[in-house]
Amino acid sequence: MAPTMTRRTQASTALTVPQVHGTLLRKGDTSQGNGLQRVGPNQVASQAAQGRKVGSGGFKGPALTPDEAAVLLCTVAPESAWGTFLRFLWQGGARVSEALQVTRSDVNLQGECVRVETKKQHPNTDGSKKPPKYRRVYFGPDLKGFLALHMSVIDTKPGTRLWPWTRQHAWRMVGQLARRAGIDPSHCHPHAFRHGLAMNLMNQGVPMPVVSRVLGHADIKTTGIYLQVGDDLQRSYIKGVTF
Repeated sequence: MAPTMTRRTQASTALTVPQVHGTLLRKGDTSQGNGLQRVGPNQVASQAAQGRKVGSGGFKGPALTPDEAAVLLCTVAPESAWGTFLRFLWQGGARVSEALQVTRSDVNLQGECVRVETKKQHPNTDGSKKPPKYRRVYFGPDLKGFLALHMSVIDTKPGTRLWPWTRQHAWRMVGQLARRAGIDPSHCHPHAFRHGLAMNLMNQGVPMPVVSRVLGHADIKTTGIYLQVGDDLQRSYIKGVTF
């Protein structure tokens, strides 16, 4: 469901958004300047009961689970700078350095995608740098609406960055938001969104070549570290095979 107002018009009325996003803070709350939201006790309790999923095949880093992501997203107004940033990380899986470089001209709202420069590239054999490589990161209609609202309150110049922060600031703020949501900040940082998205896609049966392209991996073997095949997923695939 697309939002219908911006932070400028939320003085007396809370914005209606999908249930996963919660309800915006009303005027006067000390957290409103950062676009923060209240998190209900039921959401925190639900998150605390979730076991962490750690990838197999060599992947040992923290990965945000879908339930944790839902709780964390409830801490920020969805059309705010931080709200759109966190949702972009969760839906697009971009590295934090890639996300922070996104400008207005990179966003294609009609096509529901963002052009992202793939930052992590190995140099040529002679040591020289390779030319910039770009990929498209697609997002859902909910993020499309929130991005449109966020872009409506920032500078209209094409080169304006959507999230004009340093990498260190992004990590620090995500940690603060994690603590507000009752999540261990050592298990929740910008890169944990990327790991979590990869595992979420793989667990839902998205083909590994597609996941590899979403993440911008140069070698599909890198994507393989996220592969987890549970009994239910294996059973569902076998049932659909004709022998």
